[in-house]
Amino acid sequence: MIKRIRQAALLEAMTSPRIWSVKFDPDSDSPVGTRAGLARGMVAEVAVGSEQVRNDFDEISIFQRSLFNATWDDKNGRWVDLVERGEEGFTLSPTEAGREVVYRSTPFWYQLEISDTGRICRVSVSDEEINGYTLAPMFRDGSKPVYRPAFEAAIDDTDGLLHSRAGLTPTEAAPHDWYSLMESRANRARSENGAEWFSDYLLLLVEFATFNLQSVMQGVCGERVSLFNAHDMDEMCPIGLYTEYTNVYTKGDEIILLADDGTGYGHYGKYTVTAVFPYEDVGDLIMLGGLDLETFFLQSDEWAAIPARAKTGVAISAVTNASSGRASAHPMSPIVWRGKENPWGNMATILWDYTLKINKLGYAQLLHLNPDSISNLFRESDYLPCGEEYPFFMAEDSFVMGMAKSPEGDFLYPVLFENTAIERYFATRSSQYRSSVNKDTFCVIAVGSDTSKSVGTNFATTEFVSATAPDSRWKHLGSRLAFKEK
Repeated sequence: MIKRIRQAALLEAMTSPRIWSVKFDPDSDSPVGTRAGLARGMVAEVAVGSEQVRNDFDEISIFQRSLFNATWDDKNGRWVDLVERGEEGFTLSPTEAGREVVYRSTPFWYQLEISDTGRICRVSVSDEEINGYTLAPMFRDGSKPVYRPAFEAAIDDTDGLLHSRAGLTPTEAAPHDWYSLMESRANRARSENGAEWFSDYLLLLVEFATFNLQSVMQGVCGERVSLFNAHDMDEMCPIGLYTEYTNVYTKGDEIILLADDGTGYGHYGKYTVTAVFPYEDVGDLIMLGGLDLETFFLQSDEWAAIPARAKTGVAISAVTNASSGRASAHPMSPIVWRGKENPWGNMATILWDYTLKINKLGYAQLLHLNPDSISNLFRESDYLPCGEEYPFFMAEDSFVMGMAKSPEGDFLYPVLFENTAIERYFATRSSQYRSSVNKDTFCVIAVGSDTSKSVGTNFATTEFVSATAPDSRWKHLGSRLAFKEK
């Protein structure tokens, strides 16, 4: 009898749909979900450097994303001459014209449940087509994989063009400048779109079973560290920058120094940490090379620092024995998730096809790129309204508590805000841009980073940035170079 019961259980497991799920309690403040379906009991650990860890999702085809060298054929709209990592000729730093580092994504199907308040209740994914499930929107059909650049978009000085290669500093630009950068690279070049972002988010939630992805891997820009003039606090102390945070910076780190001139933080410069000393048991004293501190202190009343952008390839080169991980134990270590380096942290990534329009009454509406238009990136006339208008509450430290799926089905956008820093969140919106998007504003949507000290810096962090604001504070957005395949 026992043998028959075991055989029946085995047969049921072999014939049941291949579904991996995570459930979230919409009435709970916990960001942690419960694994269900075939995901029940699975473990998903991430590595630090080259350490060995256990990740059961590595055995599932839709979570396996190999790296390749490939050349973009702009005329035919496809990747050619693919060489997989481990094969002869593969390199993380190709130099041939149009040669990039990309990862391969395999088609999968999903089902998503959202409560009346906009909270995600359940996410399910499958490697096979199942009744009631939808093909993830980054795929055009269920049989062909897609290839996406592994690194953040960066200009290679050898040709002055955007690439996905290791060893480069991710490019920062204003929203309206990204179009010309893309156009120079290729006719079919663009930034990551909502379909790709949404598809990856589904897999991330199922794999790690939490909305708090920063608890899994912090990412580079998890902190904006407030600084003080240590000399003003203690005349016996040498002139330096004091912070109440400890173990954030170490000797050799590069940081971007920010100064507030009364209108908001702006970039002051990029410097290297030459020394870090414990300061009165309550923080660190940071010394920077090449900085005239006396002049710096005269120009501003408030200061802050964020880590300099990590160069591409740091995480992928370091994490060699796992699908996901951090390059080191440093709090600002760059990260990699299944071939996609710095999916959150480091830089906010602008989305190509979705924008937000806030009217004079303070109501917001999602806009989607008109597929028939030839867009000069982020020109309002090229976007069409989709979805219902909703109140857009702008406040310091606003947490996104509810999300809605766009009518096209390839993007989750925030619809319910609370300005209480509670554990359960989908994303945060940086207050850094609050003054520019209050009313009657056409906004770019950027995801995946936040330069403020926020518990919500993760893949789902959403920022709304004026598409036309000329102030330099608005320019520091990045992109994930992608191409429109035929």
